[in-house]
Formats: sequence, C-alpha cells, structure tokens
Amino acid sequence: MKLNILISFVIVILVSCESGDVITTLTMKDGRAITIVNGVKYYPSVNDFKSSVSFTFDSANDKGSVDTISYRSGERYKIKGYSSDTIVAWEIAKFGNWIEKYGLKADQNYYVCTRIFKQYVSRPPEGTMIVPALHNDSMGYCPGINYPTFTADYNKDSKFAILKTGERVIGYDSDRNGIFHYIPNLTKITWKFSVQDDGWE
Repeated sequence: MKLNILISFVIVILVSCESGDVITTLTMKDGRAITIVNGVKYYPSVNDFKSSVSFTFDSANDKGSVDTISYRSGERYKIKGYSSDTIVAWEIAKFGNWIEKYGLKADQNYYVCTRIFKQYVSRPPEGTMIVPALHNDSMGYCPGINYPTFTADYNKDSKFAILKTGERVIGYDSDRNGIFHYIPNLTKITWKFSVQDDGWE
C-alpha cells in the first residue's frame, strides 16, 4: 500500500512539472497540512461543484468490517451507513453567486476537497455484478457522473467489494480558517443496488 501511495505521488509530481503547476503543502490554522497544486478552479454552479468529486488520490483500500451478503442474481439490496471515509484531492476554488447561500463570498478563494465514503461488502458470485439503483438521493457523486450514485470496485486479492461515493467539502477560507461546508451534506447514506449477470459467458 505504501508503494501505491509513493507511485501516485511521483505521478502527480511528474504531471505537475510537465504542465507548469507547482505542488505546495500548506498548514491550516487548525494544524492540518494539505497538499495542493497551485491554480484556482472556478465552479459556476452548485451542480458543477457537486459532480466534480475526485477519487484519483484515494489509495486507501483499508480493511474495515465487511458486510457479508448472500447474493442472488436479480435481487435488490439496501445497506445503511458506511464503513469508512477519507478526505482527498485538495484544491483552491472560486464559486459563482450560488455560494452566497452558504454564507460565503463569490469573489474569494477557498480550499476544497473530496470526502469519499466507502462501504465494504462481500464480492458477488462469479459472473454477476453490483448495479447501483437509479434515483438514489441518499448518495453522493462519482467522477464523470452528474447524478447521485456510487461505484463498486472489486479487490482482486480478497473476497470483498468496495462501494464508493463522494461529496465535496469547502474546508477552509482564504485565511486558512476551518469552515467545513459539506455539499450535498450526506448525513444519511443508503446503498441501494441489485445483483445482475455481468453479460460475460
């Protein structure tokens, strides 16, 4: 796992150097050290911000408790809560006027990140896969998808799957004071899914 983290860090450095970006580590007033790539990302709408979650720097497939499920193809399942969460991918952002709803200012920089929620479940049987339910409002977002959902990653070295969803966090203001607004603010998470044939024969 340490090797994966090191490789990810080296890749970030190489990509950043090629694009002219500079990686900086900053210490916030609460003592948290964050690593960012210099540059400011603009989010004109709340939907742009919500759907811009990043799972890129999540290398932690930490082994928490795994929910064991007796899967049957075609059946539906529902799990409440989550096994673990982690904060990744800090960046500097500015927002459109929509941010005033949160008591913040559109013309200021903020330090933002992604909070990834994970649920560990047993892997479905060979030849089947976990399919997220549509219209699940108790979910966050996934990279490249502009509606609430989750992904299912399968750990090849063990018999569990990792369900992931994410929300955005406005963590600090331009003076590095903690403010921590969570968008969409997932106070309750329910993983709704079915198990279906994967289509391979």
